[in-house]
Amino acid sequence: MRGLLLARVGVVAGALAFFGAAGMNAASAAGARPDQHTVFFHADSAELTPHAAEMVAASAKEILARKAAGTLSHVKVISYADAAGSDAGMHHIAEDRGNAVRDALTKDGVPAELITVQGRTKDDPALQNADDVTQLKHRRVRIVLYGQGQ
Repeated sequence: MRGLLLARVGVVAGALAFFGAAGMNAASAAGARPDQHTVFFHADSAELTPHAAEMVAASAKEILARKAAGTLSHVKVISYADAAGSDAGMHHIAEDRGNAVRDALTKDGVPAELITVQGRTKDDPALQNADDVTQLKHRRVRIVLYGQGQ
């Protein structure tokens, strides 16, 4: 049990070191991986929670700063839905979540031409579970910031 606990602590410490305090990982600073921010949604909702709205606003500030510095190529908003409901319903809610994040980013000044939205459903889960099971990790949108050449 002690070994498992130490392994988990090591994973958490490694993750904190990898992502850093500002949400930017060391690999992305070197151009190897894009930065990303993740926001979560309530079940059957595409409405940004107050916390999600804060995260999107912070992402917009970072996007604008990187654009001004010439270190941003483009932004992908990749939205997901959980496995509960029909395929058409999941695709619809995933698209709505992505569009909500895109709209919030553009409202905060990010040029729309920098952003592409992709909706994904149960074919690309954050974790495996049975159909019709809701999981917070599936109800998410990733805002991925690509640098030049990525």
